[in-house]
Amino acid sequence: ADGAAVEGRATALIFFGGYAPMRTMKIVQHLRASHPQLKLVVLCGGNVTLEAQLRQEHAGPLCEVEGMLSAARVRQHLASARLVIGKPGPGVVAEAGVCRVPFVTEDHTGIMPQERSVLRWIESQGVGIIVPDLEHMPSDLLTRISSCREALECQDNRAVFEVSACIRCLMSCKGADQGKDWREVQQCVANLSIG
Repeated sequence: ADGAAVEGRATALIFFGGYAPMRTMKIVQHLRASHPQLKLVVLCGGNVTLEAQLRQEHAGPLCEVEGMLSAARVRQHLASARLVIGKPGPGVVAEAGVCRVPFVTEDHTGIMPQERSVLRWIESQGVGIIVPDLEHMPSDLLTRISSCREALECQDNRAVFEVSACIRCLMSCKGADQGKDWREVQQCVANLSIG
C-alpha cells in the first residue's frame, strides 16, 4: 500500500466500521485545513445523514465519500491508503494491519474495554499512532506514520488460516463418538502454531 492517489497525494482512509459517527464531519474539516496535501476517502457506512452532508460540503477529487460498501471495495480503499484514521475497533484495526497500513486513533475516556486492549496492542506493536484527539492531528502526521511501516511489514497475521485449520479438524472428527471428537479437536487445536 503506497498510498498513491490523485496527483500523487497520500490517501487517508477515514473508517469507523459500519456506522461512522457524526463527528466525522469535524475530523474531515480539520484534516482538510491542517493537512491539505492528503486525499481523504471517508467511509460513512450506514450513516446516510453523514454521507449526504459530506457529499454536499466536501465531495470532490480530494475528498471521496462512500456509503455502505462491499468488502471488496473496502479492501481496495485499504490497499490504496497511506494511513487509516478511526476508532480502535478490533475489526477495523485488524483489516488495516493485514493490508500493512498504519492506523491512527485516539485515546479518550469513552473507549470501550475491547478497544482499550486494541490501543495497547497498536502502541506495543508500533503499527500505528495514538493521538489525543482525531479532530486535531499532529502537523508531522505523515512522518510519524512512516515509522510504523517496518513494524507492519513484520506482522504475520495468520488467524484466517488457523481458523480454517480448526474447522477442517472439526469436520474430520464428524461421525466419531462424542468423547473421541472432543479429544481429537483438543489435540488438533493444540498442534496449531498459534502465537
